[in-house]
Amino acid sequence: MINIIRRTTMLVLLVLSFIVANAQKTYQLDIKKSKLFWKGTKTVGTKHFGFLLFNSGWIRTNAAGLLNDGMFSMNMTSITSTEHEKPADNQKINKELSSSSFFETSTYPAATIAVSSIMPTTVPTQFKVEGNLTIKKTTHPITFLATIKQNATGLTANASLTIDRVKWGIHETSQVSVTDQFFSNIKDKMIADEIPISLTLVFTKGK
Repeated sequence: MINIIRRTTMLVLLVLSFIVANAQKTYQLDIKKSKLFWKGTKTVGTKHFGFLLFNSGWIRTNAAGLLNDGMFSMNMTSITSTEHEKPADNQKINKELSSSSFFETSTYPAATIAVSSIMPTTVPTQFKVEGNLTIKKTTHPITFLATIKQNATGLTANASLTIDRVKWGIHETSQVSVTDQFFSNIKDKMIADEIPISLTLVFTKGK
């Protein structure tokens, strides 16, 4: 009798494991088709805008087959301005954004978004996404709405959010003379604290 109970228990566990394994799915980010678009607004003068690419990413469903969590790594060294027609003019902005004054990409080449929750809303295909954004080793929670749609090959997702650059230490911090620092501070105050971000993501089904 004991052996029968043990065998039955093992069989049930195997069946449950099979169900869970088949219910859970991981969708891998297609880094060639996915981008993060950013915009740096100014209180005076022109606006900066451009994009950056991803190193990797995925989102996963839970045992019930519902979207659950995810992880993304952004390639900060790929940050690119697209506001000017002349590439040389954009390169100047790219260099400044990559410098120690802003993203310090030589020291912090990657930023991450750790998604802890993906919950459906009352709007079809719209989800409330919660997680943590880490830039330059500084982490803060973020919450935003995303439109996620399933297709024959996987998923597509589009989202928009705004971050406060000061919270993540994205500001003019050059170690210069007192006089230069004065003008550097003025320059920094001309840049709006809020950075609008939009995500265009493509996912493929995992094997």
